[in-house]
Amino acid sequence: MSTRPVARPSCYVVELDTTDVVWRELDALLGRIRAAAASRGAGDQVRFVRSVYVPEDARCFLLYEGPSGDAVRRAAEAANVGVIRIEPAIRLGEEE
Repeated sequence: MSTRPVARPSCYVVELDTTDVVWRELDALLGRIRAAAASRGAGDQVRFVRSVYVPEDARCFLLYEGPSGDAVRRAAEAANVGVIRIEPAIRLGEEE
């Protein structure tokens, strides 16, 4: 019996411009992002994984798993946030 590795969805990093977002608004922003990914996830198979905020640069980076950059873009833009760019990413340091 041959065992095939299970294909993992591709990872993407989404960079947001949060220049006009104050610290206390970030929770609401992330709530919208999670909700948008969950509602679109059924159709696009997109999953929001986590976020990292860099206050000095007023940038927020979001990690998604999804079938394509376009699917991830649709999920991020559904949250009505300022997407700067989306790039493929590789998750390191995790057990398979």
